Amino acid sequence: MSNPYSSSLATMNIKSSSSSQPQHPNPRPTRSLFVRRLIQTIILLFVFTNVVYFVAWRVLNPVPPVFEVSSFNISGNSNYTISFAVGIS
Repeated sequence: MSNPYSSSLATMNIKSSSSSQPQHPNPRPTRSLFVRRLIQTIILLFVFTNVVYFVAWRVLNPVPPVFEVSSFNISGNSNYTISFAVGIS
């Protein structure tokens, strides 16, 4: 017995209009890519410059300490005694 559907399936060729042409998204123009890269470069340069300025500011203009050790003493033979004085400014 032969299958009546086998010959019709083998000869049937269905093409849709959308499958005949490959669909690619529109490539972005190079100008758009250039503008994005330029903006990224400007932002990175700004951040890098600010980090360098911040480090230089912290090195060249340090904050004075809040306290200072005015004297420190260690004495003793078998029992060690440690004493120190702290001044808060």
